[in-house]
Amino acid sequence: MARAKRLHHVTVMVTDLEAADAFYGGLIGLAKIQRPDLPSQGIWYEIDGTQVHIILADRSDPPSPRHIAFEVDDLEVTLCTVEKMGLPIWSDIQVEGFVRKHCRDPFGNGIELLQRVESRQERGTPSPSYVNAKGEWRFGEDEFR
Repeated sequence: MARAKRLHHVTVMVTDLEAADAFYGGLIGLAKIQRPDLPSQGIWYEIDGTQVHIILADRSDPPSPRHIAFEVDDLEVTLCTVEKMGLPIWSDIQVEGFVRKHCRDPFGNGIELLQRVESRQERGTPSPSYVNAKGEWRFGEDEFR
C-alpha cells in the first residue's frame, strides 16, 4: 500500500492579498517563497518544509471547523497582535504538552495557535470549544456550521 510521506501544502482562500500578507507573513511570520506563474493571483509561503498557498478569491467561505494549526514561539505576543487586528480569540480544550487558542484570519479562515507548555504563558479564561456530532463548531454562545 502506498503511504503519504509528508504534508506538502495547504491552500487558503482570501479576498485581499495585502491583508493576507499582513496576517500570514507578518503576524504568523511565514517566509515567502517563489510562486510559479499561475492563472490565479496569490502568495506562497513555507514553514518547516510545508507550504501555505494563499489564493485570491471573489468571496470568503463561511466559517467552519476547518482550520490550520501553527505552533508559535510566543503565544502571548501573537495573541496581542491578533487582538490589535480586531480578531476574536477563543480557548479550546487543552491538549497535553500545549496551550492552544483559536482565532480567524481576516477572511474567516480558522487558525489554531499552539505553544509548548514548557514555555507557555496562559492568557485569559478558557471557554469551552468543540466540534459536535453534526460538524458544528461551538465556542461560547456562537455556533458555526
